[in-house]
Amino acid sequence: MYLAFCKLKAPGFTVQHVTVIMGKREKTYLFVRLVSAAGTGFFYVARKSRKGNMAQQKLEFRKYDPRVNRHVLFTEAKMK
Repeated sequence: MYLAFCKLKAPGFTVQHVTVIMGKREKTYLFVRLVSAAGTGFFYVARKSRKGNMAQQKLEFRKYDPRVNRHVLFTEAKMK
């Protein structure tokens, strides 16, 4: 963060204002795609933390795949 000072001069008076310029905050979450192991092409989108030990591990969930009407394993893949 840094401050930018500006002086505006007009006839008869002077105005000074301060502009605060902030940097962008680092994103703490990453969106990943959970792809069905049944090969149907069905996927879920999950939010994964960038910090901690979960950031290094691939997510695997057993969730419902409506195209085969049963619960199957969903594994993490990158978002396109």
